[in-house]
Amino acid sequence: PIGHIDIVNVAFPQYLDYYQTLSPILGKIFGLVLSNAEKYKIIRDNEALLKANSVELQNLNAIKDKFFSIIAHDLRSPFNSLFGFTTLFLEEYDDFTDHEKKEFIHRIRNISKNTFRLVENLLDWAGTQTGKYEVKPVAISLHQLILDNISIFEPGASKKKIRIKLRKSDDVTVFADKYSLDAIIRNLINNALKFTKPEGEIVLSFRKKDRMALCSITDTGIGIPPTMVDQLFRIDSKVRRDGTSNETGTGLGLILCKEFVELNGGRIWVESVEEKGTTFFFTIPLVDRPGNLDE
Repeated sequence: PIGHIDIVNVAFPQYLDYYQTLSPILGKIFGLVLSNAEKYKIIRDNEALLKANSVELQNLNAIKDKFFSIIAHDLRSPFNSLFGFTTLFLEEYDDFTDHEKKEFIHRIRNISKNTFRLVENLLDWAGTQTGKYEVKPVAISLHQLILDNISIFEPGASKKKIRIKLRKSDDVTVFADKYSLDAIIRNLINNALKFTKPEGEIVLSFRKKDRMALCSITDTGIGIPPTMVDQLFRIDSKVRRDGTSNETGTGLGLILCKEFVELNGGRIWVESVEEKGTTFFFTIPLVDRPGNLDE
């Protein structure tokens, strides 16, 4: 690049030759300065783009690692158990008592149910990562949705001698995607049930706060170590703990909860004290929030 300097209105004509000699040199210098400034800006922009791409690549790698970890371990293990139980059941069917046969059926049913829930979460989570999950918000009664989910878990809670209840409150109508909100509540109840000891309690509640519905799921379980709290909703974390009755888990349920809560315009967080219990909070827009249900 070459700059150009025009010489006009010379105050000292005797120095005109010097000006004419100097002007092309200064023009080149100024041209190089401007050119370098432009190149520096391009380099800075490229560095920022590379940094952003690096972060995105790290997230994609974390998602890939999590995905293959679940497929390799968390899906393989229950299927191995199912094959083992069904093979033993078939080969020695006549040698088992009726009570033992019922126990086999219960075990197979529980493994199948947990595996189905895992596959369901896995497919939902994959949909959020690929941008294929479409949120379709409608007016939903929180009271009824929570009661429906409690009824699903009551048999398992009863077997573990855990009480699940909804704290009495006025009904709240939210504006959310029904499927994803259902998945949030289902996963949080399942998580509380997993880490609560027998004779414990799980309490769900909701109320209005700042044009949002504030929901909470509180358990009297084993709690979460402070060092683990910040990792619960991160895809690149290695959080994995068995439940109080040796229930297995992947941590995917909580990650899916975060994805769905944020897709619905809310946020999620947790408060916990070890050996005393945990409360998960999340917010969801109310149906009468400005902009909702507008024609």
